Amino acid sequence: MTIAMMSGLAANLIPRTASEFRRANPRVKLNLQQLTTGENITNAVASGEADLGIGFDFDLQPVHRNIASVAVRLGAVVGVGHPLADKPSLRLSDCLPYPIVIADKSMVIRPYLDEVFARASVNLQPVIETNSIEVMRQSAIMDQTLTFLTPIDIEFDQRSGRLIYIPVRELSQQTQTLMLIGHDRGTSAIGSVFAETIKSMMSELC
Repeated sequence: MTIAMMSGLAANLIPRTASEFRRANPRVKLNLQQLTTGENITNAVASGEADLGIGFDFDLQPVHRNIASVAVRLGAVVGVGHPLADKPSLRLSDCLPYPIVIADKSMVIRPYLDEVFARASVNLQPVIETNSIEVMRQSAIMDQTLTFLTPIDIEFDQRSGRLIYIPVRELSQQTQTLMLIGHDRGTSAIGSVFAETIKSMMSELC
């Protein structure tokens, strides 16, 4: 069974789901494919190359079926030693004095951030722009930078005590939609079992 996923889920939601699923279904082989864009994922599901797709803010076609979706909010993410780490919430202005790593324009996160920065008349000068959630996470851990992600993107690092998610007032209305999709003709019985497992994980995290 093939699952197509966005990069930020490869270190968090998907491995946890796969582990739980395999304990109950040890004979099933999983093919977990990290694809670059939402369009790549929706195309893989539409063509039958992937049984399921998971990621943020998909542009669905009639051939797709939205199996589950949850809204998640972007916020600031910092390492435990960052000067802002003990703050319960932030304003955007609180973030600006610190080195910032930001998603580049190829990522679904970026339009949300651009809208907030424009509304606040902020000309952001990041130290790093990247299309890799992993780079954002590791930079925050190792280099004490600040980035903007959802709790799902850093779920493992939060549980491990390495990263902290802090709500940002100006981002409070900026929600992304995490979506689990399949083909409109349905999926296999075992695909449905995996879908139920991941739906349970999604609801737990959100």
